[in-house]
Amino acid sequence: IGNINTLQSDDIRNTIIIGTKDYRCSIGKLNGTALILRSNTKCTLKSSLSLLPCDYPNYQIVQIYDVHDVEFKGGKIVGDMMEHPYTPGSSHEWGHGISIKNAQRVKVSSVFVSQCIGDGIVVGGWLEPNTNVYDKAAKQVRLENIVSDDNRRQAMTISHADGVVVKNCRFTNTGKTKYTAPSAGLDIEPN
Repeated sequence: IGNINTLQSDDIRNTIIIGTKDYRCSIGKLNGTALILRSNTKCTLKSSLSLLPCDYPNYQIVQIYDVHDVEFKGGKIVGDMMEHPYTPGSSHEWGHGISIKNAQRVKVSSVFVSQCIGDGIVVGGWLEPNTNVYDKAAKQVRLENIVSDDNRRQAMTISHADGVVVKNCRFTNTGKTKYTAPSAGLDIEPN
């Protein structure tokens, strides 16, 4: 996964196919992310990407941040909810399967996301440091044929965004195995 992150370039059209082997991955200490998708990238996952247990209260298994023209299709994204070492004093509600922030022209389709300590999918913008102001909304995001099942906080959150289309998706069993509030299927926030 690290090689995939390193070899992508915003300056070319990247085509990534992750084969049929099931992968167990860890989160990088510097960015809290396993797979980072850059601008002009089409990634097809033909297997599962499962997170090894980590003690981070914030992570993204697939990160689509501050980019444009990205497609992510297929496979399974599985969080570490069952083996996560929860620590007292932290809600551990910010571990997401797929996180799309300040991204434009993004399509995610035919993905199964489960067992994240936070949201299966989150679409939004940035919270500017030392302020309470959201900036740089996600725009023109299309989510199709996604199943977000048995995540701890939400199946999907849409916060600071413009032009999000959600089609033929299922949001099921949120908070069934492990729970943290609000534990909703679809959360649309007024940011």
